[in-house]
Amino acid sequence: LQWLSVVTKSVENTMSLSKAMIILCLLPLLAVAVPVPTRLTSYGDFKYSEPVTVRHKQEARFTCSGTFSEDSRLRWYREKGDESGVLLEVTDRYWKTEFDAEYQISASHDSMTHYYMSQLTIRSAKQTYAGRYYCKAVNGSGDILVKSEPILLEVIGGKGNCQDPAVTGMSAQWDNSTKFTTVDWTIDPPLKSSWCRGNKLVWFFRSCSWDNVDQIPDNLTSVDPTWCEWISLNKRQTLINLANTSNEEYFMFEIGWRSKHKDVMDYTFTSKVFYFGEQVGARITKAEDVAVKSGDKATLSCAAVGLPQPKVIWTVALSGSNPSSGSRHYSGPTYNIKPTVSTAVIENANHSHSRRYTCLAKNTIIRNGVKTTVIDTATMTLTVD
Repeated sequence: LQWLSVVTKSVENTMSLSKAMIILCLLPLLAVAVPVPTRLTSYGDFKYSEPVTVRHKQEARFTCSGTFSEDSRLRWYREKGDESGVLLEVTDRYWKTEFDAEYQISASHDSMTHYYMSQLTIRSAKQTYAGRYYCKAVNGSGDILVKSEPILLEVIGGKGNCQDPAVTGMSAQWDNSTKFTTVDWTIDPPLKSSWCRGNKLVWFFRSCSWDNVDQIPDNLTSVDPTWCEWISLNKRQTLINLANTSNEEYFMFEIGWRSKHKDVMDYTFTSKVFYFGEQVGARITKAEDVAVKSGDKATLSCAAVGLPQPKVIWTVALSGSNPSSGSRHYSGPTYNIKPTVSTAVIENANHSHSRRYTCLAKNTIIRNGVKTTVIDTATMTLTVD
């Protein structure tokens, strides 16, 4: 037994020596092969919440998740004027923040897959909590690995039976002495304190003008932005003066507002089209029958009045005196004259030109704020002997 014990110790010493020699040989390799944890090359599985809308005192939740390096962390920020914003520290209890919100952040981490998940919960949302929130993944050195797009929190309500403000009426008046156009409007509810979104609204006014009625689109919501200009308004403003305008211009106005942290309008009100100059629908004042001898020149005249200037079009019956059998257009000049006179001339008239000719005058005016086409026609007879 004593001999067996000596042999066993000798074997153990020999094995320990062998392990020590192996470790000594591998130490230089280990120093090179063990890297400092680095970010992953792909963050394709990084996910975060869509914009969140809740009512006053409801719970708001945001989530953020992804796979990152072993020493990573997910952190929540609230925008505060700069890019970094207010850091919301990780905690399993509800805490007050700089913006007076009670929030809770819960986080989990799978050490095998390095999958991280974090949830930000605001227990009782108020108007002051609305804004942009971010989720960022950072490594152990604090370097940002990836950052979410802004996650917008919108809080609706909070002041009894409040409602979002709406424009209920708009009027405009042109002043010949000052060359100013004054636009005023009414807002319901009128008091800022009764608006659901409180001070979180940014108001805008847009004016669009055209020199020619034909430039105005039939659908005012598709107005080319090059004809318009947005300006920022004071929240309580309900009147604006547009300088150096003309009563012969066509105007359309629009009032809109959006939440402070949005890039698109939440609400818009589009006015009718305003025109302060004189308007007269097209009307034919003179159209007479004509008789000529064969071989002579025949001149048919059509006089029309209207503002804007009427456009005159000629058509001719293709079969005798029956206009329903077909027609052909004759192009004729139009003039901005009162009355506007257009002529259709036939050189070397013969018996085949003995027909009924129709003169059509039309223009477009603004009637009750809407583009309206006015048409007047007159028929005359050409007789060739």
